[in-house]
Formats: sequence, structure tokens, C-alpha cells
Amino acid sequence: MFNAMNTDFFNTSNGQNIELYREDIIERLESLDMELCLKYDNSLRASIIIVGGSALIHMNMLTRYSYDIDALACSEEIHEFMDKYNMNSDVVAYLDCFPEDYKSRLKRIPTSCIILQVFTPSLEDIVISKLASPRSKDDLDIHSPAILNSVDLNLLEELVNNGTVQEGFLSDRARRNFEIDYSKYLEDVRRYRNES
Repeated sequence: MFNAMNTDFFNTSNGQNIELYREDIIERLESLDMELCLKYDNSLRASIIIVGGSALIHMNMLTRYSYDIDALACSEEIHEFMDKYNMNSDVVAYLDCFPEDYKSRLKRIPTSCIILQVFTPSLEDIVISKLASPRSKDDLDIHSPAILNSVDLNLLEELVNNGTVQEGFLSDRARRNFEIDYSKYLEDVRRYRNES
């Protein structure tokens, strides 16, 4: 029988990474909620914004797994449980890779949580953050067929061209690389959609 207070339930064994699929991500978030309910007697209202692969997996944009749940922002009370539930807050360092008004486009993830509200940035905000990343895995992610079919190019263009992407969010060199990668990405999406 599952016990939310059993700290070994989600921990990895021998330092091995555990593959998290969509159901696993939701299970961890709902178990975290249960633990928060037990600790705070339903009096707390907490939130978390998940990003990266775990957000895209939840949006059904990726079919791969993730080794963790990347939290761009979360309520203070969640921090003590992050390791237990394979959550990573190191992505906060990448906050500047998101448009400054990304919170206005947050999408709430439906869960059975009582205390915890779970959000993801819009697909377009995540694409921008992954375009600003130098990791090849991020480039592969945004080239998945589901994302290529779903990304709103008008919104993406508006966010990039109308100054919504933070000025100085990258060094001048990184900004130039972002602009090159962004232009190439637009071409890739249009080619994939046969919109030349």
C-alpha cells in the first residue's frame, strides 16, 4: 500500500535515474499534494510551474520520458520535498530564457490535487526557452512532430519580435545565436507543415 510519508517510494535506488512518463509525473505531483495536505492540514495553497521535458511530456508534445520534473517556480513549502519527488529547481537559472510576461500565458494542468495548483508556460514560451538553450536535446524536443504541428507561429513571432523576450536575456553573442536558431526553426516548422 502506498504511503505518502514513505520517503523511499519515489527515491531512486543506487543513484539510478528513474524514467518518468506522463502518468509518473502526475502521480508524483498528486503524491506531493497529499503530503502537503498532511503537513499543512489543507490550509495551504501552493503552486508549481513545471517546464522542460516534463511539461512537454504532460502536454503530449513528447513521447519520451524525463528523469525529473523541472520547476521554474514553486511555493516555498514545496522545496523540502523536491528531492523526494525527483523535482529540480536548478532551471530557475534559465528564467531569463523565458519571455518576461510568460506568466500571463500559464496553462493550468488538471490534476486531482487539493492544495497544489500545477501550471506550465505556453508551448510557445517553452519553445523560446529551448531555442535559447545550447543543448542538442532541447533542439530535438522542439522538432518533435507534435510541437511542429502545434506551435502557434504568430504568437511565437509576436513574442520574439515585439520585445516580449527579455532584452538582455542573453549575451550579445548568445542573442545572435538565438536569432539564427529562431529563423531556422521557423523555416523548419513551415517546411514540416508544407507552408513554404
